[in-house]
Amino acid sequence: MTRVKHCAFVLIVAITAAGSYGQVTFERLVNAAKEPQNWLTYSGDYAGRRFSPLDQINTLSTLALDARSGSTSVNCRLTSGHVAGA
Repeated sequence: MTRVKHCAFVLIVAITAAGSYGQVTFERLVNAAKEPQNWLTYSGDYAGRRFSPLDQINTLSTLALDARSGSTSVNCRLTSGHVAGA
């Protein structure tokens, strides 16, 4: 394969791969709250809340993890959804 053909082939593969990988549409970004399992922007959504409504990690599940791992707990308390003393 000549050098020009090789470069053209690499360029076509790169353009094809870039165009088909990880595209997030404007509609998905605007409606990010409808898919909370996906963190679509740096701050989670356009409002910049940096908050996830997912509830798989909570006080009881962290206590269960702590008991299974045998580690000591961190000295902090939850107040109104924020960690105090951290």
